[in-house]
Amino acid sequence: KALLLRPQEAGVWLNRGNALARLHRYEESLISYGRAAVLKPGDLATLNARSAVLTELRRYEDALACFDDILRIDPQSLNTLINRGRILGRLGRYEEAASNYDRALALDPNLPYLPSIAAQYRLHSCDWNRLEEDQTKIASGVAAQETVVPHIQLRFSSVPEEQLRCARAYVARK
Repeated sequence: KALLLRPQEAGVWLNRGNALARLHRYEESLISYGRAAVLKPGDLATLNARSAVLTELRRYEDALACFDDILRIDPQSLNTLINRGRILGRLGRYEEAASNYDRALALDPNLPYLPSIAAQYRLHSCDWNRLEEDQTKIASGVAAQETVVPHIQLRFSSVPEEQLRCARAYVARK
């Protein structure tokens, strides 16, 4: 009914998109978010809702573009950095994922689970340079008995050439 009364209000389209997303009608929700974005460009609520739906649909490149739009408006968006890191990790872009988690940690160093996630992504990309620092951060979080949120397990590559590359990188730093 609100849509019939106020079709030119971005908030009405945003609310419709949110309702459709709750019903798992994701493609339809994206249409509503698109209409909201036309009526109110750069609206963070719309961009955040759209990025969540794109992630749910596993349209990761589109979600990343949405996250980038959010970060242009609000470079300090902690949740966006964390979500962006998670998606980059799913895409196998481990160095970029670690960088996003590091940026999030710079904004809030008290998030106990982020050091271990960033460390996992660094190790997965054969970046051993901060291993001792990462271990110290993780150990101090565990010693303080802070809750560590479970995270996806990163398996090292099953490709022998990649395993050899990582082993060489580790040996070379010693």
